[in-house]
Amino acid sequence: MGYDFILTTDRTMMSDHHGKEFIGFLATGPSYFLPESLWYYICCPKPKVDSEGKPVVAPYGLRKVEASLIDSGFKAAIIDPDYIERHVRGAKAVL
Repeated sequence: MGYDFILTTDRTMMSDHHGKEFIGFLATGPSYFLPESLWYYICCPKPKVDSEGKPVVAPYGLRKVEASLIDSGFKAAIIDPDYIERHVRGAKAVL
C-alpha cells in the first residue's frame, strides 16, 4: 500500500525509553566508552512495530498530524525510521 505522506522521526523521539522518561535524557549525550548499538539499546530501544513498520505507540504530535492528513483525504502513515526505505518510493513527501 502506497502512502502520499510518510511521517517519521529519529530513534530518540520514537522510543518509549523502556517506560522511564528520564532515560530519554541519556540519548542527548555522547556514547563514550560504549558501542553505539548498546548505547541505543539502553537509551532508546526500538519500538514495537507491525509488519509494515508502523509503530504501535508513536509521539502524540505525529499522531495529530497523521490524523489531520487522513481527515483531509490523504493516505498518511507514521513509519519507524528503520522501515522508511520500504515506503519512500511513490510518496509525495516524507515529513
